[in-house]
Amino acid sequence: MPVNSPSLGITRWWSLTAAVVVASVLLSSAAAADDDAVGLLRQYARPLDDGEDLDVLLESIGDARVVMLGESSHGTLEYYNWRAKISRRLIAEKDFDFILIEGDWPASYQVNLYVKHAEDTPTDAREALSNFRRWPQWMWGNEVIKDLIQWMRRHNADLSRRERAGFYGMDVYAMGESMDAVVEYLEAVDPPTAERVKELYEPLFRHRDDPRGYAQSLARGLPDARNQAEQALDILRRRADTYADMGEEESFAAEQNALGVRNAERHYRSLLFGGPFSWNHRVGHMKQTLARLLEHYGPESRAIVWAHNTHIGDARATPKRRRGMRNIGQLARQAYGLEEVFLVGFTTYEGSVSAGRQWQGDRKVMEVPPAVSGSVEYLFEQTGLERMLVPLREPRLARSLDRPLGHRAKGVVYDPADEQGNYVPTVLPRRYDAMIFLSRTEAVEPLAEPDEELPQAAE
Repeated sequence: MPVNSPSLGITRWWSLTAAVVVASVLLSSAAAADDDAVGLLRQYARPLDDGEDLDVLLESIGDARVVMLGESSHGTLEYYNWRAKISRRLIAEKDFDFILIEGDWPASYQVNLYVKHAEDTPTDAREALSNFRRWPQWMWGNEVIKDLIQWMRRHNADLSRRERAGFYGMDVYAMGESMDAVVEYLEAVDPPTAERVKELYEPLFRHRDDPRGYAQSLARGLPDARNQAEQALDILRRRADTYADMGEEESFAAEQNALGVRNAERHYRSLLFGGPFSWNHRVGHMKQTLARLLEHYGPESRAIVWAHNTHIGDARATPKRRRGMRNIGQLARQAYGLEEVFLVGFTTYEGSVSAGRQWQGDRKVMEVPPAVSGSVEYLFEQTGLERMLVPLREPRLARSLDRPLGHRAKGVVYDPADEQGNYVPTVLPRRYDAMIFLSRTEAVEPLAEPDEELPQAAE
């Protein structure tokens, strides 16, 4: 048939027309589904005005052993405020045993000693937070966290040592600080072993202030230190019973630091291979830390986890599943069961956020533009509710949202001009058990200097 055949032109016309018709039908169907979801959100979502409005959430949590509280950025004031409100009620009313944050173990452990009234440790909240020096400092060094740990210290004051609620970190970036802590502990309880462990850590000590330099050294062909990090951890584990006789909590913390060194070595070494390996090593450490703490506190123990939505929202409901990437929300559900784990995501429609233009960059207060049409945040905004709790276990609402929708996630590095890249296709009711939506939010500020104290966070 000739290229300019009338029949070929007609065929192309029909193909184009059919494509337009199909697209129109799909858009119409999506719009109808969105309208249905907005109607059900108005029916089932609960307005949030103050802490008393969290009664429904606490009822939904029930007897769950692990409650994870997310955030769609690391720099939003309201996320910290509401997570603090929820955590206080879980500790005071449901006897939760500890908060586990997306922060480093050594810095968090100093806070743990403070809230538990440990001897020879900080008695001032600001001093207790002083070890959170790693960028972004505002992530844990802020007024809301200061107020929360002051409340925890007051709450713990009249409780026995075993009953006191703790505060810990589960991230893997403090390799240098954890090595220092292991050696310092051993020098106090077992000096000969301290010398042996220092020798084992020597190849890693060279990179204590630049752990990524360790991966770069391996790329140049230098030997890795995987065996040395494993041996140091094995020493702590083999002598755990002996060390525990000199202080169970201190022995546990020392072994956790050695585990952090071993897993940090794995994390940075796996940067050489790309893909999901490095991410999954980091996530694996988070899960190990949670499991160890639950075991440490006993069979009836209960945990609160603070981390980004990217970590606590089940990864299987996002494209991470296809890429072989896991997260702590998924691993906890698989380990403890759906009824034992309750995942709460947080998100916003617009406002401002604290973030950097690049890694290690200066903190900027940046505008968060209105969410794009058709996204989770856009649908929530259409309800007209400024602050609401979305119960994603409600069957009718869950069915209406059981489809991929764009869901915004912002990191500590953020560029508002590149908003489209911040949306992750998400099947919301499979990723979370509940969502807290705040229409407009503000940037969290770093911890104020003593002469410029900010008002305390609202109860």
